[in-house]
Amino acid sequence: MSQPSSAHPPLIRLTRAIDPSTVPIVLRKAWVLRLPQPPGPQIMSGVQRLLKRLQADHAVENLRQVKTIRRVEEEGGGMDAVLAYRTDDGGELSTEEGVLSLIKKYEPVLVDVNSEGNVLRALDIPTTPIPTRSRIAEWNAFWPCVLRISGPSDVPTSDSRATSSASVSLTSTSASIDFIDRARDGRMWTEDSARLRWAKAGFRTSVNLAIQAKEKGEVPVAACVTTAFEGNDVGMEGLLPASAHDTRVSSNHPLRHAVLNLIRIVADRRAGFRVRADNVISDGQAEPEPDGGSSRPAPAPAPTGNGQDYLLNTLTLFTTHEPCTFCTMALLHSRVRQVFFLLPSPGSGGCCGNRDGQSEIAEGEGGGPFALHEQTGLNHHFEVWRWVGDWAEVGLREGGAAASAGDGEDRIALSELSLSGINP
Repeated sequence: MSQPSSAHPPLIRLTRAIDPSTVPIVLRKAWVLRLPQPPGPQIMSGVQRLLKRLQADHAVENLRQVKTIRRVEEEGGGMDAVLAYRTDDGGELSTEEGVLSLIKKYEPVLVDVNSEGNVLRALDIPTTPIPTRSRIAEWNAFWPCVLRISGPSDVPTSDSRATSSASVSLTSTSASIDFIDRARDGRMWTEDSARLRWAKAGFRTSVNLAIQAKEKGEVPVAACVTTAFEGNDVGMEGLLPASAHDTRVSSNHPLRHAVLNLIRIVADRRAGFRVRADNVISDGQAEPEPDGGSSRPAPAPAPTGNGQDYLLNTLTLFTTHEPCTFCTMALLHSRVRQVFFLLPSPGSGGCCGNRDGQSEIAEGEGGGPFALHEQTGLNHHFEVWRWVGDWAEVGLREGGAAASAGDGEDRIALSELSLSGINP
């Protein structure tokens, strides 16, 4: 991938979510009824009863994204009510005559026999709520719509409280769209220098370890895990940071991928801490009283659920390559919070959603065919970020062998991390 200018953020979130400032408005024909004048309580109640009958008896969608009634200033004034989408199945909702017959059947009071002109028309209405306040006029130009209740500004980005990749689901009766604030994402990396240094340090650790692995004859893939930028190391002393590289060659085992090795290291360390703590208790060691007086038995450590040592809850993983499908599923099972990678893994990666040369994920081109971190039906999702900045910032350079950058730092050639078709 070509590297963007410095004006662009060096990292981008891989997600299907759409930026509300750029999401296109989608329209669909709907039946609109001009209400008799004056539209008193009887007329308004009749509209509500009609909608309930249409939804109950004819499987009509509830158009929650639009307001049912609009006031019409032109054409002598009056009020319109939107009833249902026009269908193309040849049924009653496909034609004006069919819809009028339903109105006369259920609520004849809504049809003014003395009115002139058409009382029923098919008009374009938006299929989703207004995505953001700045686009109210654009949506309302077709029909008065509702503003979605929450937006990206209401959801913490890369925060422990963010449970859906900092995206907000916008669901209407006809569509479901996830929105994300790309501008806010960009500011995380262009305005927060400490956050960017943290990310680059994680990448450099992975790159250096991958090169060490290659020098040993291993596949040059490596990963490290640490606390999230907003997190802390409380309770993680001696556990983090942790890192691992691929060992499929030396172990002669096809499953010894870097990510799997790293998860195993974290689990082994946790298990080791628990064993040592148990030994302290069994040996009868004691701890002094706070006032320096007599001692009391050391308290038992907090119990750890059986088989939960592998969990990476709240943790961030950096890796040289987009995790393969196997590793991505392992990360899902580990409940990792964030994954950052440098190089895509075409054909085998589990995060880019790039099928047949077309990616359903922003900046997912050149990567693997799946986007498992956002797969519906799974009970965990996690953030995935891809490096799209200057390779030099993470100790790499395009070209052949490693060479000095002229600033006293030797940078590793991207070719050193080539996998030659091997899954990462």
